Amino acid sequence: MLDERTPVVAGQPLCALDLDDVIVNGQLLPSAAVLVDELNTYAEVSVSGGGLHLLAASTVAPGARRGKVNDLSVELITTGFLAITGVRWPETPPEIALRRAELAQLRRDLDPGSPPPCFRPAARPVADVLSALLGQRNGTKVRRLLIDGDTSGYPSPSEAVFAAARLIAWRTRDAGVIEVLLRESPLYTSRWERPVAAGRTWITHTVYRALSADRKGVHQ
Repeated sequence: MLDERTPVVAGQPLCALDLDDVIVNGQLLPSAAVLVDELNTYAEVSVSGGGLHLLAASTVAPGARRGKVNDLSVELITTGFLAITGVRWPETPPEIALRRAELAQLRRDLDPGSPPPCFRPAARPVADVLSALLGQRNGTKVRRLLIDGDTSGYPSPSEAVFAAARLIAWRTRDAGVIEVLLRESPLYTSRWERPVAAGRTWITHTVYRALSADRKGVHQ
């Protein structure tokens, strides 16, 4: 059973990419072969014998999970039951790989034109802000949270996210930048999307709190 709350690789949950009718006469369709090469993770023949499951680890943003990618019928499964056959596709890795960037792009391909909701679009290039954050004297703390997703030392994951938001808010007051940096980090979970107050989701409210908080003691 797949569960977005259960980490399996590097603190990330298991995802399954279900490709229908991609094995013909024992061969993968070319477009499916490209996807298998790009993900480079454990892949197995489905129960039907004509489909393929690719298993990888990542937290996936909310949005469309089923559709067409390169003319393939694709479903991205993050919760529920999946029949595992153990019939590994030849020349694919025997282990489940961490594939955050690849699955994030796939999710965007399934739901084009639907960026994550923010207070407003980021006014500054996000990469520039992240680079500046990593270069400041508490850059190690920033790296632990935003790059490694390490929440050790915090009372809860929520407190770690709030701490990360405050660290970013020290560098920029652009709510869009703060939210994008948080969403692109390994800290992200789908629980961030739940509504909490004043029409805000949990993550937008957390950014609001970070921007409203006293800045004393953050830059350490």
